[in-house]
Amino acid sequence: MQNETPSVVVPAIISGLGFGFLSGVPLCNLGCCLWALGAGATAAYMTSRKAKQINAPFTAGGGAVAGVLSGGVFGLVGGLVTSIIQTLLGAFDADSIADQVAQNPMVSPEDFEQVSQMLESSGPLFFVLVIVFMWFLTGLIFGTIGGLIGGAAFKNEPTADEAVPPPPPPIG
Repeated sequence: MQNETPSVVVPAIISGLGFGFLSGVPLCNLGCCLWALGAGATAAYMTSRKAKQINAPFTAGGGAVAGVLSGGVFGLVGGLVTSIIQTLLGAFDADSIADQVAQNPMVSPEDFEQVSQMLESSGPLFFVLVIVFMWFLTGLIFGTIGGLIGGAAFKNEPTADEAVPPPPPPIG
């Protein structure tokens, strides 16, 4: 297992789940982008520790890979938690949204009719998909940045005596 690259999947899932859940909870989600940076940096840290154990190199590029995977998990989990909480609190009530759109003087009656039909046909599913998609994009971007920072901060170079095998003995 010498100089083998450690897997980033488990650290990415662990940090993405933890930070994504915390970020989806009301009041904890005030630092959403910071949570995503933390998820990426934590995944990079966990991967660098594993790389150090097996004497493998770990660079900022490895941190970016850990960060993007962690950011993806972060976005999916955070978006789902937020969507579930918002649905339970009634934030996606089609009638109240339609009333707000109708009160907007810049919305024409034709546009209002289209919005009403969309709300009736999709219900909260449209809003849930939009929220999860936006969280996913945010998680990818900020998780990658956090992973780059973590990879640069926690980089690991294998020790020289184990990185290069000794030369063969002379023949003769």
